[in-house]
Amino acid sequence: MAMSVPAQGLTWEEGGEILMSDQEYGAVSACWDYIATRYKMEIVRVELPMKIESAEQIIDTFKAGFSNRTSVFVFGHVYWSTGLATPIKELTELGRERGAWVVIDGAHAVGMVPLNLDDVNPHFYCSSLHKWVLSAKGTGMLYVSEDAYDHVEPLILGGNVRQEGNNASKFDMMGTRDQTPFMGLGAALDFQNEIGWDRIRTYCQGLAGYLKERIKRIKGARILTPIDSELSGFITTFGIEGVDLGPIRDELWNDEQIETVAFGLGGMSVMRISTHFYNCREDIDGMISAIEKRLR
Repeated sequence: MAMSVPAQGLTWEEGGEILMSDQEYGAVSACWDYIATRYKMEIVRVELPMKIESAEQIIDTFKAGFSNRTSVFVFGHVYWSTGLATPIKELTELGRERGAWVVIDGAHAVGMVPLNLDDVNPHFYCSSLHKWVLSAKGTGMLYVSEDAYDHVEPLILGGNVRQEGNNASKFDMMGTRDQTPFMGLGAALDFQNEIGWDRIRTYCQGLAGYLKERIKRIKGARILTPIDSELSGFITTFGIEGVDLGPIRDELWNDEQIETVAFGLGGMSVMRISTHFYNCREDIDGMISAIEKRLR
């Protein structure tokens, strides 16, 4: 819903280009593919390297995709595929300098990596809050910069458009609906604030680091998530040479109720593991042992 506000609410011209990467989330890609077809625009997808070792590498990859026809720049804050955390301030500045609308997919970022939207100031920032914030499904957020307000038409018209001045609430039409998930969002934020953001991040980064070290011991394993904590969060994605991880993923859930995700990426079968503060090293040890058992 948040991504649709800029996609459907901005004015597009035929021949414009939509810049993104080859690793954008499926629903995000589908959204902008639709816009490209409808307005006779072109999608430009740069190829994110499977091994990223610096922020400059990310910036240079996207920079190469810009042209004088780039209308909008869409990219992820934390990528669903590998857990790569991008330098959003530098990328936002790049997009603004090139005269493109900057739209950030932050579905996995809030609650995982540091975020100060006043400092970054993209035109649009979208996030799902049922992930790392642990709020109820159906809760999310959309940030709209002050210089974008007047250029976007709201998707739904109702009481939300009866307002004076610029206010992003005109893009949100609540209507008659269950408010309890949004009340629960406040409780979820309070819960994590009580624990302490720095404590959560330090602990979860420690878990992700421990997991990466355990994965390295598996013969033929290749970790696609950056090792650098500035370029990653609490998601770890890896593949094993010559192994289809789909069936192993199914067995982990069916036999031992260990939840992971398996999919294809860069021509290889990979598994994505998310470690939050309700996990511990013993959980990781048990999962790695279960994977090794099935590999044998």
